[in-house]
Amino acid sequence: MNTARLPKMLAFGRSDHDQLIAQIQYLTIENQILRSKLPKQVSLTPKERQKLIRFGKAVGDELRHLISIVQFSTLQMWLRAPTHKKPKKRAGRSRTSAEIRKLVLEMSKSPGWGYTRILGELRKLGIMSASRTTVRNILREHSIELSPERSESTWEQFLKRHSSTLWSCDFLTKPVLTLRGIKHQTVLVFMHIARRKVIVTGATEHPNNEWMCKVAQCFPAMAK
Repeated sequence: MNTARLPKMLAFGRSDHDQLIAQIQYLTIENQILRSKLPKQVSLTPKERQKLIRFGKAVGDELRHLISIVQFSTLQMWLRAPTHKKPKKRAGRSRTSAEIRKLVLEMSKSPGWGYTRILGELRKLGIMSASRTTVRNILREHSIELSPERSESTWEQFLKRHSSTLWSCDFLTKPVLTLRGIKHQTVLVFMHIARRKVIVTGATEHPNNEWMCKVAQCFPAMAK
């Protein structure tokens, strides 16, 4: 080797090294400026994340002075994390949501509503995820009669099924002798089907909308 040219080669090497350091410093400052104008959190795709892991691993601990897109501790966690395979999707259809199951069971209490009618009502509500088979399976799980259209119940069966919450009502009008002559007074009579409890509202000469609204507001308290 020509020893006379060695100082020139060393000088060139130092110059090249200094230039590389200068470029890195410039890119670091530029990256910091750009990063300051971006949101605090930047979303990364899996492919971008893998790139950071691959190139960041080669830099090592010195990366803590360069990294800006994520925290250095975050990248370390990525480097330590084992590679997981994507979980396989479970075969078959997912279980019907509890809300739909509850809705189907409530609908099945209606006289004559089989799974065909129930499915139609679900469609009217915009529920398209349930199928005919879904409705049949829900009914079968609760031992409810399976048929497209269940037979209509009799009026007696209907009353027995709903007697605990069913009230009947009717208007009653009677002529009443007053100082102003004969006036027609109207009352509204309620009767609880199961308990045979009778409630009679106050009488009025004017059974209009205002009077009916007052009766409706007072009825829950009277029915207790």
